[in-house]
Amino acid sequence: MIYEKGTVQYAAHRYKDAAATWSRLLEKGRDSENDFIQVGRAYYQAKDFDQADAIFNKMVAKYPDNLQGTSG
Repeated sequence: MIYEKGTVQYAAHRYKDAAATWSRLLEKGRDSENDFIQVGRAYYQAKDFDQADAIFNKMVAKYPDNLQGTSG
């Protein structure tokens, strides 16, 4: 249910709301690499670059071999 709510928010271009909703899933343990990327991308779309950076930093800490979370 939480995932679907975030999907609807994202589709409606309510990116910050979607990111906040999907962040709840990260807190509940749904924290695969793709989950982090989805949340970080939504914050980035919302132009909340500090939050996007924080999410990507958490992803890099958990998955250090994934290059998608690094800024090069």
